[in-house]
Amino acid sequence: MNADVKWFCRLAIDQLLLSADLCRNLAGSLEPDCDLLTFAQAVVDQGLCEDMEKVQEVLNAAFQHAQNGVEPILDELESGQDGPPSPREPDEDAGRTQKIGITPGKAPAPMPERTQVMAVEKGTLPNAGGTQAPLTFDDDDDLGDLVMEALEHEILPDDADVDVYDLDAQPSFEEDVEEIGEPAIISTQSADAVVPDFGTEMPDWEALPSCTPEQAGESLKCILSAARALGASDVHLSANAAPFMRIHNEIKLIAQTVLAPATVETLTTALLSEKRLKHFQENKDLTYALQLEDRSRYRVNLVEHKEGLKSTYHLVPKEIRPLSELGFPNHENISNLLDNHNGLIVVTGPAGSGKTTTLAAMVDELNRKRYDHVITVEDPIEILYSSRKCYITQREVGTHTRTYASALKGALREDPDIIVIGELHDLETIEMAITAAETGHLVISTLHTGNAANTLNRILGVFPPSQQQQIRAMASESLRGVLCQELLPKRGGGVTVANELFVNTPAGANIIREGGMHHLAGVMQTGVNEGMRSMDQSIYELFEAGEITEELALSKVKSRELTRRIQNTAQPDDDDDEPAADIGRGKPKKGWFK
Repeated sequence: MNADVKWFCRLAIDQLLLSADLCRNLAGSLEPDCDLLTFAQAVVDQGLCEDMEKVQEVLNAAFQHAQNGVEPILDELESGQDGPPSPREPDEDAGRTQKIGITPGKAPAPMPERTQVMAVEKGTLPNAGGTQAPLTFDDDDDLGDLVMEALEHEILPDDADVDVYDLDAQPSFEEDVEEIGEPAIISTQSADAVVPDFGTEMPDWEALPSCTPEQAGESLKCILSAARALGASDVHLSANAAPFMRIHNEIKLIAQTVLAPATVETLTTALLSEKRLKHFQENKDLTYALQLEDRSRYRVNLVEHKEGLKSTYHLVPKEIRPLSELGFPNHENISNLLDNHNGLIVVTGPAGSGKTTTLAAMVDELNRKRYDHVITVEDPIEILYSSRKCYITQREVGTHTRTYASALKGALREDPDIIVIGELHDLETIEMAITAAETGHLVISTLHTGNAANTLNRILGVFPPSQQQQIRAMASESLRGVLCQELLPKRGGGVTVANELFVNTPAGANIIREGGMHHLAGVMQTGVNEGMRSMDQSIYELFEAGEITEELALSKVKSRELTRRIQNTAQPDDDDDEPAADIGRGKPKKGWFK
């Protein structure tokens, strides 16, 4: 069996995509030397997995690992047992680690300058001679993902010396805020070999296992303070793994030290109140807001996994930036949605796309220009708002109310003008949001969807068939607009924001009423004068301005016409005097999402 096929099986088993038996039987039914694409195509053809996107992810990851010469362990295919391999001692793993160029005391060997992997179309996989546009991976862009995946699959030894590069807390009322002192410096350690730009002293990682809870709390504050200074969005501490953070969608190791389960437990529980610690011990999951004495805020998620505890600290911005500073070229059109005094506005995007930041900017703009009563329902409260022109009431699910739906029922009796919902979680919440929008309130909320059509399908799809006609009619009248956003890696480092804006017009309302959501793209193309723009158009403009690479633009754009334009722009005629390196480069836009 080829190495890339072995890796496909290894990753598919670990991610519960396929069982070891399925992998073994499939391999036995194919040629012994079949290639990766043939094997993945067989998975699709035989109906072993219906999640095409997941198959694509595993395909790409397997290709990357195989390119670096690593041989995965597939004991299950020989022993007949499912599940990941049992943990091995570091000395045993060190030999395997050598195969991907990582040795103790040395940085990982660079990947090839450019690796190409064919993308998977829904329902089919391309053959080796396909003409499909390839996804490309640059060495700097994907090295972090590769090494972190290696850590997850226990390929790296505990003492492997690696330098990894890889992108929204909050108590709800005063007595629930945990006030912690200023981050203190425990000791000085040379972390320059890991992340050279910390600009602050870090805790003594080797001394953490023997530290007291008080010292652990000071160490945690030190870590969070350093991460905020570096512009990180998240900090991760996990048992039997090295600590890492996410900066502009890239993962960076904080230290090379692999944290013992007892150390992580001490760190993650050091700043917990007795009430929250008891809740976590009973439920094994905890999400809460942490506020330090310097008013810095963090959304904390604490869970248990097979190795022990894991905590994720999401850094909440200290200040709210206006829409005009977030990098939206169409921020005036987005602001125009806030002129409505009733209806539903939905901000959507994948996790980590900045929805919380955008939602906070919207609330802040309303707070500055309108005299209204605003009620927010969040889980947990992340951004704290100070009443300016608006009177703002913030409620936290689990602390001040049992569920989103119960909070919304109460909100309708509290004389609100504007209701802000952290997320449209379920049928009852969506139904209450639409009802509130219909009864004269402006409702703003979020969803994890990628475009306007998918957003409406998600909202309407939770209702039973018998209610579809009625709910489509209600949504067509109450919806004011949908803002979809996504953070994309920027040429030269950092991230930039692409966005789609749908403004509900009579034409759009008619499409929603009839259920033809696939026609919304055409409405957005002809609705430029109303401020609409599609995600494809936004991505093309970013490419044209030199913000993103050709490869990224081609992988994101769905329009055939824009795909041809990108290809033609990136491949000028021979007599074109413009240097190839300058193609697609324009005046960079400015903004917080950068």
